[in-house]
Amino acid sequence: MITLAQMNPGERGVVRQVLGGWGQQRHLRSLGIREGKVVRIMTKQPARGPIVVEVDGNQIAIGRGVAMKVLVEVT
Repeated sequence: MITLAQMNPGERGVVRQVLGGWGQQRHLRSLGIREGKVVRIMTKQPARGPIVVEVDGNQIAIGRGVAMKVLVEVT
């Protein structure tokens, strides 16, 4: 397993675990990022900028620190 931050644009993966506190996990679930969901990396901005992921047809920008707490299995 790797983190969302380690994936490359265009890659897909299945979310296997979300690390962090209860509030962090709740926030990500509200965005649709939760265990079992398929995510795809759309873009990664340079210089520690945000990462845009697609979940259920919606594009969401998240920070790299948050992306490092989402463990995925690349498909």
